[in-house]
Amino acid sequence: MADTKSLVLLGSNGSIGVQALEVAQGAGYRVAALAAGSRVEPFEEQIRRYRPAAAAMFDEKAAADLKVRVRDLPVRITAGMEGLCELAALPEADMVLNAVVGMVGLLPTLAAVRAGHDVALANKETLVAGGALVMDAVARRGVKLLPVDSEHSAIFQCLQGRPPRERALKRLILTASGNPKNMGFCIACFLRDIAGACGLHSAAKVQYLRPEIIGLVLGAFIMSVATREFRARAGSAPAVRFVLGGFVMIGALAFLGCPLRMVLRLGGGDLNALVGLVGFTIGISIGVVFLKKGFTLGRSYEAKQGEGGVLPIVMAALLILVLAVPALFKFSEEGPGSKHAPFLIALVIALAVGALAQKSRLCMVGGIRDTIMLKDAHLLIGFIAIFVVVLIDNLITGSFKLGFTMQPIAHSSHLWNLLGMVLVGWGSVLLGGCPLRQLILAGSGSGDSAVTVFGMIVGAAMAHNFGLAGNPDSLNEAKELVVGGISNYGKAAVVLGLIVMLAVGLMNLPKEEAA
Repeated sequence: MADTKSLVLLGSNGSIGVQALEVAQGAGYRVAALAAGSRVEPFEEQIRRYRPAAAAMFDEKAAADLKVRVRDLPVRITAGMEGLCELAALPEADMVLNAVVGMVGLLPTLAAVRAGHDVALANKETLVAGGALVMDAVARRGVKLLPVDSEHSAIFQCLQGRPPRERALKRLILTASGNPKNMGFCIACFLRDIAGACGLHSAAKVQYLRPEIIGLVLGAFIMSVATREFRARAGSAPAVRFVLGGFVMIGALAFLGCPLRMVLRLGGGDLNALVGLVGFTIGISIGVVFLKKGFTLGRSYEAKQGEGGVLPIVMAALLILVLAVPALFKFSEEGPGSKHAPFLIALVIALAVGALAQKSRLCMVGGIRDTIMLKDAHLLIGFIAIFVVVLIDNLITGSFKLGFTMQPIAHSSHLWNLLGMVLVGWGSVLLGGCPLRQLILAGSGSGDSAVTVFGMIVGAAMAHNFGLAGNPDSLNEAKELVVGGISNYGKAAVVLGLIVMLAVGLMNLPKEEAA
């Protein structure tokens, strides 16, 4: 027993953590401490199985729940970033395995190194965000930093197999992490993840404070201010816009993507996106009928600058909080929410895209609407260009897969792909722009669009709290296709949304047309 080594594992609920516990058990390691994010039930099972002396949960409410659940066990429960750092620095630890998600892993890694512990690192974001800090601390303390999982581990293992003389390389180039396949930008998915990160829904696989949304809004804000196009305006049926925004989000999550992601999916060969495009066009066409009959949600009026800056201020506040106090938010340990580009890189790219979208007036709804109403397709050029670039990239990289089934984060329930996007297209016309356009307008001073965005966030939360969102195709244990789609509640929500669109459309026609 004197030779038994002890392990502190941070991120035990994730796939790496689960596998690491099995390996540690087989290798004879004693589990000294465990840490997880927010999922209490599987974490409780791990505590009861491995009997650590200490445990921590990043989510403080989850930690309080856990404390009650395991009160019969001699385990000390801590919470938040402080709890993770405390476990990482436990004196009895022989090895600290950091398998948490995102920049949350930086401070615990530093705590472990400064305590003189060897660190097995599966959290690449730690080195992306603070590589210089970590490597300096490692050099000063003389501890080992061992890469676990993915590309950095593979390269490390390859280097160990080379003669010492050949290990002195000038540089190594790693493949970059990124968002899920065919999801470079998806406004619906990203707002859904933000809703989860802020605790508005409890779907553990889709929780992440997406910097892309923050960057889009702030990029549009900066560009509009720089070009003197920022105009604070509000007052055009805010309550109706909030409701419509919620239903647009429900429709998008039934399809599993916004109009922009629909284009990205098409470029990857996903024919379900073609079904969605048909539904989207039908919805826009219905909206155009109402526009031609005089539909309007009323005028917006000049407002105080603070009114126009509501969403940029909120996004700036979220950015500051996630960088300064990440423990306030929830982060997925697996699933789509755990797959993302490096935070700062995504933020910078989104700032640029937001600025360009503000100047170009990029809006797919506007493009199809103007093509139908005015025979003017210039607003579609941007989306056509995006499709062509994505298609060429997928063909070159061998990522193009033509078909309906088993596409990345997609389902082949055709009717509800179609109706979900009918809802998105119709609602977006009534609102005056697609979800991307609403973010850009809100960044440019539109209080009405800000209300719409808040409605979309609430719609995303409701979709996951009440089981309304779509589920992708999957394979069962016998490797048989299980077609995804939406629940009966989701179907009812989509139909209700279409009824609401019709009611809003009729109620906001000129009296003679309504009659």
